[in-house]
Amino acid sequence: DYDLKHDYRFLITQNNKLYMVNKYGKKVNGFQLTKALGSISSTPKHIRVQKKDYIVFTTDTGKLYILNRRGQIRIPISEKFEFSGNPIYWYSNAFTTTSRNGNLIQIDETGKTTKKTLPLQQQHYFTSNGNLLVTLTENLLTINNTVIPLDYGVYTAPEIVTLPQKTVITVTDTQTNKVYLFTDEGKTVTGFPVFGSSKAYLMYNT
Repeated sequence: DYDLKHDYRFLITQNNKLYMVNKYGKKVNGFQLTKALGSISSTPKHIRVQKKDYIVFTTDTGKLYILNRRGQIRIPISEKFEFSGNPIYWYSNAFTTTSRNGNLIQIDETGKTTKKTLPLQQQHYFTSNGNLLVTLTENLLTINNTVIPLDYGVYTAPEIVTLPQKTVITVTDTQTNKVYLFTDEGKTVTGFPVFGSSKAYLMYNT
């Protein structure tokens, strides 16, 4: 919903093909990229930076696409990556995700790529809301620079939830049925963990 007028667009992918349709399911003419180089390996994501719209996704060949709303290449990326499968976020003024070997990959609006090695195993989770960077590898949850050792278990992907007066991070150990809740400073919220067997959904009354 680029202009917040309920003029919705849905980008549907199948293997290496892309289909743009409107809210009635009819094809939208003018979306130029209909085939990617390789099978699409991440859900296309819309990111708005100031007044610019970006559509980003990855392929199984290691290519990162950064398009405009018309499906044209907005930022050409020639380098290929071994993506971890985690989503792409806008963090610290750059498109940000992780690689399989634990590198933080960031690409700014000029196309400049930077990499930073993080202490992550191949199987890890990564999420961000633009201000926070949260990772989970084995039993170590990291919120920005605060490392929180958890009991060993089987964890869901951490979720960042923005509430009216604060931001919290939730994660569930499905092995011991414990739901954890932390502040954005890495402190345990009073009363947690609580019993639960799936990822948590936080709701509040307005």
